Amino acid sequence: MGHLQPALPEAGVTDPRQWPIIDQGYKLGFCLMDYNSCSDGAANHHCKDDNTTYNAGTTLYGTDFPNHGLGGPYGCSMIRQGISSGYTDIYSEYLDGMWIDIPSNTCDGDYWIVYEVDPLDVVDEADEGNNWTAVPVTLTEQPGGMAEAEIHCDEQGFVCPGGQVSLRANAGLSYLWSTGATSNSIMAGPGTYIVTVTNYCGTATSAPFTVEELSQPAQPTAAGITICEGETATLTATGANPVWYDVLGNPVGSGPTFTTPPLYAGTTFQVSDVNQQPGMILHGGELDNSGSGSSHSGGQYMLFDASAAFRLKSVKLYAGSAAFRTIELVDDVGVMRATRSAFVPAGQSVFELDFDILPGEGYLLPR
Repeated sequence: MGHLQPALPEAGVTDPRQWPIIDQGYKLGFCLMDYNSCSDGAANHHCKDDNTTYNAGTTLYGTDFPNHGLGGPYGCSMIRQGISSGYTDIYSEYLDGMWIDIPSNTCDGDYWIVYEVDPLDVVDEADEGNNWTAVPVTLTEQPGGMAEAEIHCDEQGFVCPGGQVSLRANAGLSYLWSTGATSNSIMAGPGTYIVTVTNYCGTATSAPFTVEELSQPAQPTAAGITICEGETATLTATGANPVWYDVLGNPVGSGPTFTTPPLYAGTTFQVSDVNQQPGMILHGGELDNSGSGSSHSGGQYMLFDASAAFRLKSVKLYAGSAAFRTIELVDDVGVMRATRSAFVPAGQSVFELDFDILPGEGYLLPR
């Protein structure tokens, strides 16, 4: 799988994979084969020792590769695929999926296409640092658009005392934050922030983004006790919402009192006080199905975008029969990010998920 993204360079950032992106797309390879030898004229300059710098790197030919001629050949077999040393696989533009959707509000200008193979590190590679490349591209036929400025945060805009979150602007040629910073992203503590972004469409200023500090509870008080071997101990603490932990930091109880299991040696427990500030619970989705009624026995999914980080607590199901059901969270690449399985009764029920979801588009909830 490859990850493609049109991006704009950022001053001072030398790694194109860290540049602000305009959009992103993915190429999922359906076949791995010896399409061309690196010695073939059709593949001249395709094989290089370094593709991370545009038009750099030394061109390699078949005999430049260790173990050239051993193994293979590999074709697009249903049971046996691969690439031999000194060969390359090529995906031509006529194949389905060989494109990136450019957002309609992108204006003409000079951009870069950054391509990274195996971005999720699923495959064990000999060198994880050279599996990407970046090439310049100029857009000349865009219909034009309006300048935009937005602030994005991959977390909720809340911090503990002394904490910070990362705020980033949409891609541009230059940035000016209300803090005076001129980078695409900043670390932000409590306060309200705006950013002015200049790109090929013009200059715009964002709506304010507020980072709120959550209050920290006072330190609870507690005292140890002495018991006989094999007895349990009842520990007490003051606080609004005490939570008890064992010596390794694992939670073992909550509330003003905690009764230990039988103890046969000196044991240490810890207690902390927690401020509970529940977020707002929102309900979304249609109240009923669209189209024809009745249950469907095939695979179905719900498609949604996340404009901010949130926890998807539950979904409502209408099951035609009682059975174990599985619901998955799949991202726009097709990677499963979370899954839950549980017994679902016939009829209407609520299925608890508790999926933590980051901002993004094209999420699926298949079942």
